[in-house]
Amino acid sequence: MSYYVHLKHYHTNMCEFKHPLMDGVITTSEEGLNKLAQEVIDGDSPDVLILALRPCVKQLVSRYLGNWKVTKPFVDDMVSEGLAEVSRLCQDIPLDLFAERGILKIATSRAQAGIEFMLNKVKSIVAPGHTTQRRRIHNNKAPIYLLAETSNYSEIVQPRVDSDEGLRDILDALCQIEPEDEVDVALLHEFNWGRGHEDLATELGVSISTIHRRKARLYEKYLELTR
Repeated sequence: MSYYVHLKHYHTNMCEFKHPLMDGVITTSEEGLNKLAQEVIDGDSPDVLILALRPCVKQLVSRYLGNWKVTKPFVDDMVSEGLAEVSRLCQDIPLDLFAERGILKIATSRAQAGIEFMLNKVKSIVAPGHTTQRRRIHNNKAPIYLLAETSNYSEIVQPRVDSDEGLRDILDALCQIEPEDEVDVALLHEFNWGRGHEDLATELGVSISTIHRRKARLYEKYLELTR
C-alpha cells in the first residue's frame, strides 16, 4: 500500500508526542506573534519569535502522527525540519506577505512544506504505486516523482512511448521556475495541480484574484521556458 502525506484542513486527528525541543511551549496569540515579528523587522533578534512559533510546529507534527502512522519513526526529523523552516523565515520575513497574511500563517505554511518535502521525497516513505504511475502517463498526465522505500522501480518514471516525450519537457520547465514565496511554491507543487481557485485561496489564506494573478504570472514564466 502506498501513502501520500499531504495535510489538509480535514486531517484533524492529533497524536501527542514528546520531544526536547518542544518542552515548555507556550501558545502566543496571533496578535502577539505579529507584534514580535514586527519587532524583528525593526531590528530585534529573531530568537524570541522562533521560540514563540514552536507551537505551530508542534501542532503540525501532532497532526501528521495522528493521521499517518507511517510518520512515527520520523518525529525528530519532522520537528527539526519544521523548526528549521521557521528559523529561516524569522531571519528574512517577507514584508508584503506578512502584511497580507500575518506571521503565523506564513510560518505554518513553510513548516508544512518543509516537513512534507522531507517525508515524501527525502525519506521516500510515500509514493503512488507503479500502476498509478502508468495510468497517469497513459492519461497524458505527468508522473509523480516519488518512491516508496520498498519499490524496485527507477526513481524517475520515464515516458514509455515517443508521444509521451513532451512530459519530461513540461516537468523540466516547471522545475526551473523560481517561486517568489510560499504561495508560488504551493501553486507549483504537484499536490495542488488541478485544484480550483477558490479551494486554493481558502487554504492559502489569500484572495481568489491573487490566485488568478499568481497563476497567470507563473504561466507566463512557463511559456518563456518552453518557447
